[in-house]
Amino acid sequence: MMQNSFSKFLATLGPIGYLPAPGTWASCATLIVVYFLHLLNISHVVYAVLIVLFTIVAWYAVVHTLDFFRTWGPHRQMGQNWGPRFFCNKNWGLNHDPSEIVVDEAVGCMVTFFMIPITMRVLIIGFILFRLFDIAKPCGLKRLEKMGGAWGILLDDIGAGLLSNVMLNLLLFFSVI
Repeated sequence: MMQNSFSKFLATLGPIGYLPAPGTWASCATLIVVYFLHLLNISHVVYAVLIVLFTIVAWYAVVHTLDFFRTWGPHRQMGQNWGPRFFCNKNWGLNHDPSEIVVDEAVGCMVTFFMIPITMRVLIIGFILFRLFDIAKPCGLKRLEKMGGAWGILLDDIGAGLLSNVMLNLLLFFSVI
């Protein structure tokens, strides 16, 4: 049970997952991390390794948090004995991205700023682009989310981060920002 509590804490980034608009708050918190990593002047290789490690930790946390929700989720509070199968339908569990799980936004936001020169203007524009792509889910991102499970939860945000990264690179290349 302790492992599930820690996984849930990681997946929700502590209290951030329970705030109104939790994805936006998680992205804001990640901006602070990205900015401090920039101040530390870490190499692109180290930043890439951090993204990979954070993605692995995020996947692990999401898997165990989904397992916790399927086993001890709202159906227990409602006094119904629906069991884990209830949480595997299209609304919950394997095919549902609970809004409380926000570690995926943090991973996607980190991807947004990979190999991007950091300034306050770039952070703000990258944040806006990431949130727009994460919410609108263009270019097949919705299909990634529908994969279900931890991969579906993570991959649509990683895709939104990649699209945001490409857009930031184009804006920087054409000296728009």
